Amino acid sequence: MMAVAGIEIRVFKEQDIPALLEIERECFPPDLAYDRAVFEELSTMSNGVVIVAEVGGRVIGYAAGVVEGSYGHVVSIAVAPSWQGRGVGSLLLEKLEEKLRGLGAACFVLEVAVDNERAIRLYTKRGYRVARVLKGYYGGRDGFLMVKGCLYLNE
Repeated sequence: MMAVAGIEIRVFKEQDIPALLEIERECFPPDLAYDRAVFEELSTMSNGVVIVAEVGGRVIGYAAGVVEGSYGHVVSIAVAPSWQGRGVGSLLLEKLEEKLRGLGAACFVLEVAVDNERAIRLYTKRGYRVARVLKGYYGGRDGFLMVKGCLYLNE
């Protein structure tokens, strides 16, 4: 689906943290939701990127990643439930990849729970493929390692 007109993608600011924490609570189980410290750390790392999607001054989603060697690691993407299915996640992923590429990423990796079908569809649509299963990655639940543009993973 096309993203709704009026969505602005911009770099994270510290005052966005309450909105990001609310999105975390809405999108992830308590044991997997990020806290304030994670966003603060990611946003201050020289190889880190945190961007937000905003409509009319309201933050409706975010994407975060880091560059590790030649890999752009997509750490997390979340969109407020009322905005899901409108192309916001795809737009965030596209912009995050651009920023990580600008920091030297040649290809991209991410982890996703095997039962997160909506996220897997998004990543597959954007060119990611499953590289392997990560047993017990999410506190007993399996995850997938997905890659985009990586010809070889020596992990």
